[in-house]
Amino acid sequence: MITSPDNQVINEPSNGLLEARFGTSSPSRAALKEIYSPNGVYTFIRTTANPEAVQTLLKYIGKRESMSFPWQTRLKTSRDNLESSDGWSEEWNVLSFSPCLMDTYLATLSKLAKSRLGPRRYASFPLIKTEGVHMMDRTDEFVFWPTIHVIKGRGRVQGFKDLAGNLNNNTAYKIAQAVQGPTAYQMGQVNVLRELRINPILVQERTWEVDGKSLRDAVDFLISFVVRAPETHYPSLDD
Repeated sequence: MITSPDNQVINEPSNGLLEARFGTSSPSRAALKEIYSPNGVYTFIRTTANPEAVQTLLKYIGKRESMSFPWQTRLKTSRDNLESSDGWSEEWNVLSFSPCLMDTYLATLSKLAKSRLGPRRYASFPLIKTEGVHMMDRTDEFVFWPTIHVIKGRGRVQGFKDLAGNLNNNTAYKIAQAVQGPTAYQMGQVNVLRELRINPILVQERTWEVDGKSLRDAVDFLISFVVRAPETHYPSLDD
C-alpha cells in the first residue's frame, strides 16, 4: 500500500492497477481496469471521423414531419439557402456529421466489438476529455478528436478493423437504430452514408502493442487520479 500525506490510502494490487479511495479515475484508467490482467497483450488503435463522410453530409438536406415519421433526404441544390440542424424539423435542413452522430457510431462499434471479441477483451476511451461542456455545445471538431480502442489478446486486431470498416452493414445499422432510440435524431445522416456506402469512421495506421506488465507501469506512473473540490455557493450581495 501507498499512503498519501493526508493519510488517505492508495491500494496497489499485485495483479491490477492502482486503486484510490478518494478522487475519481480518468476515462482511460477506468476503461483499462475493466479488461486488465498482467498476462494479457494489448493493442491500442485510434479512430476518427472519415473526412469524406463529413464533407458528403454537408451536401445533403433532410426533414421529417415529426419524430414518428421517417426521414426524407436529398442532395442540396443552389436554391437551398439552409442552415445545419441536428435533430428533426418539418423544414429542410442541411445534414451534418455532428458530435451526437459520432456518439451513435462509437456506441455501435463498441457493442459490435464487445459482442465479437468479448466484453472483457475490448475497451475504449476518448483521447481528449471534455468537462463542463453540454453535449450539444461540443465543437464540430470533436468528431476528429481520436478515440482510443484497446483490444486484448493477439489475433483480434484485424477483426476489430473489419468491424470499424463496415458500420453500414445490416447488423451495424440495426444497432445504430437501437442506439438512436425512438427519437432517431441522426438517422437521416446514418441513412445517407449507408445508401452511399461511405464508412463514417477511419482507423488510423499507428497502433501500439504492449504487454500487461508494461501497460501497468505506464498507467500507474503516467495516468492521474482526479480530485475535484466540492462546489461552493458564494452568496451574492442581494442574498
